Formats: sequence, C-alpha cells, structure tokens
Amino acid sequence: MMGGLRGKVFPTCFALTAVSSTVSAAAFAWLHHPLQEASAVERRQLAVLVSAAGLDLANLLLFTPNTLKVMRFSSSTFRMLLRVPSPM
Repeated sequence: MMGGLRGKVFPTCFALTAVSSTVSAAAFAWLHHPLQEASAVERRQLAVLVSAAGLDLANLLLFTPNTLKVMRFSSSTFRMLLRVPSPM
C-alpha cells in the first residue's frame, strides 16, 4: 500500500517542483526584462534559477520513471519474501 501511494506522490512532487522553479525563473526574467542592464549578480541569479528548473525537469523526465520501476520491483520482491516461509 505504501509503495503505491509513494508511486503516486513521487511524480507529483517533482512536477510541482519543476513548475514552481520554472515560474520563478520566468518571473525573475520578466522583472529584470532588459537583461543587458541587469547586474552580474542578477544574471547569476537567473542562471541559477534556469539551471534549477532544467535539473528539476531532468529529474522529472529521466530519473522519476527509473526510480518508480525500482520502487515497484523492490515492493514486489519484499512481498514475495514475506510470503515464503523461512526454513529452520
């Protein structure tokens, strides 16, 4: 039961993180619209926000499916191990 719940919450959490970081980067870029007039610190902040959004999207699209496969496999393995009586 817990594996199924985790499997539903896990992608939703990463999707929410990806959306919020993308919105944050877009809002920052919109507020500092003429990027040529922005200071070096503001440009670095925007670069960090854009890279965070990119890493969140990579996590959502690349790592989440593999992690869910591993979680399902380990859950089924644990269930199988619990069913088999141990020899004494």
